[in-house]
Amino acid sequence: MPDIHSGLQTEVLTSHTGGGVQFTLAKVTHGRDEMAYGLHASVTSYFLSGVRQQDFLEQLGFRPQACPFVPGHEAYCLAVDAGLGAEAFAEAFGVAFDALREASRHLEQCGFYLESRDFPAKAWTRGGGDGHRGTNQERMKESSDEHFEFVFSWLEQGSSAGWTTHYRAKEQPPSPEMESVLEFLGLRNSEQCIEFNFEPCMWRHVQRDTRGDAFSGNNNTVHGWFDAHPEHFASGIEDLLRAEKRLRPFGLGFLPASTSISQPARILEAPAGRGQSGTMDNDEHYDVAISFAGTERERAEELALCLRDRGVKVFYDAFFGAQLWGKDLAEFFDDIYRRRARYCVMFISEAYRDRMWTTHERRSAIARSVEQRDEYILPIVVEQADLSGLAPTLGYVSAHELTTEEIADMVVEKLRGV
Repeated sequence: MPDIHSGLQTEVLTSHTGGGVQFTLAKVTHGRDEMAYGLHASVTSYFLSGVRQQDFLEQLGFRPQACPFVPGHEAYCLAVDAGLGAEAFAEAFGVAFDALREASRHLEQCGFYLESRDFPAKAWTRGGGDGHRGTNQERMKESSDEHFEFVFSWLEQGSSAGWTTHYRAKEQPPSPEMESVLEFLGLRNSEQCIEFNFEPCMWRHVQRDTRGDAFSGNNNTVHGWFDAHPEHFASGIEDLLRAEKRLRPFGLGFLPASTSISQPARILEAPAGRGQSGTMDNDEHYDVAISFAGTERERAEELALCLRDRGVKVFYDAFFGAQLWGKDLAEFFDDIYRRRARYCVMFISEAYRDRMWTTHERRSAIARSVEQRDEYILPIVVEQADLSGLAPTLGYVSAHELTTEEIADMVVEKLRGV
């Protein structure tokens, strides 16, 4: 990707402020017909608590780095195209950031801490298991609002115990936007929930705090979180969707459905390389299709670029922004991962196990693997996670033991043997 900081000539085009951030749009000339444009952000006002502008910028794809266009301050930079309206973007960012902070205010009442990159913030909210099965389970409370039904249950799992909150949207099936925001909040899917008559639900489990007396630990806190849901949960969801909507015209977003679709329209397309044009036919086939959770996007993109540089025809969603826009993605991704790739490279992690879109992709890949009766899924383990339908004996490589270049070379070697 062209350098957005240095070249034969650099020029600051415009600068605008929104949401306590100054955005500088700069052009870097690398040759007669080769230009690069970068949006360089510097925080000008600070918050001591809650969601910060720095967190939000990183969620949108900006990366902290030394920047000559923002001397003396920490800068967050993003490659964009020449058509980006910096003034309109700065205004939209300000509105979206205010909406995100308002969402944080509501959702914190329900136990969701948006400022934490590894949220929920408290260690005892990271419960294991499937949130449903245990040696003792008791339905404790239920409530609802205009959009959701909530059930609060007590669950004992061997030596551990805690509370599961079950969520079910009243509108079924939920809209893609609703599924996206629930996934963003870290809720997990269950295809059969006993609390909703074996219908699907989304859920979160909070472990009992065993320090000191259990009922003076986190008991009152967790009950308070559940009791706040009817007043605050839907309001927080609406604010998150409002923030996302303001940024979509610029090809940016922070919810999984938007970032997994691509970086469309206004974001600089990845440069075309050997064997990949950036366009797709309705029946085009690929050497490799990459499947990953949003938490591993940086690793996936690095591998996709390495493979493309080696002449591999690779399906990576961000290469096809305009082509994916408006498609029925559930149907399209099933076609890609079940029929139109020679191999599926799968980044394994807990997030990959739990998220909606990756579950869909994994099922399609496993179906292809069963039909083909041959090597198809190539796992890259980021963190250990048992995946339903995927044999634990399947050979894998570790993302921590091999470089991206080494993994790319192994993929090429696989393809040469076909």
